[in-house]
Amino acid sequence: MKKALVAVAVLVASSSAFAATENRVLIAGNVFGETCVIENAKTIAVPLVPISQSQVKDQADTSGPQEESKFDITLDKCSMNYVKTVGLKFDTKVTKEGYLENTSGATGAAKGVALALYESEKDGGNYEFLDLSKSLNSKKQVNVPKDNSKVTFYYGIDYVKAGGVDVQPGPVASVLKYDIEYK
Repeated sequence: MKKALVAVAVLVASSSAFAATENRVLIAGNVFGETCVIENAKTIAVPLVPISQSQVKDQADTSGPQEESKFDITLDKCSMNYVKTVGLKFDTKVTKEGYLENTSGATGAAKGVALALYESEKDGGNYEFLDLSKSLNSKKQVNVPKDNSKVTFYYGIDYVKAGGVDVQPGPVASVLKYDIEYK
């Protein structure tokens, strides 16, 4: 009798195990290579015109960046086969005001100074402050051109007061790391 009960229990357990394997989830994806090539050198040097401590802006404003500090990041050979939109994602040290932090390690580095990052939709266009405390992404998100032509992002930098302390003169530096963001 015990053998018969064990046999029935094994049959019941195995039939429910077989029934569970009839249901499944299919998972499929695709890994693609980099779809855009960064045209610029890996490191872009942006020299800022030296200014006196009294000329440091109180905050980022509509006057935009220094003319000499404008630079662009150009992507080429973007393929529509895998992505439709590209943008830039930044990875950098940011102040509470959304400015690039002064990371100068030089002796006597400036205090109370940061760098405002400005972005423009086009070359020669109006530059708007890009508040990096709210988002580390470029405002500009570009549809990939059908002809695989270039996509350019326009930026500029200017000195601004930060940290709630008086500006003290000295070297100012920062690094703006970025990656391509595909959507």
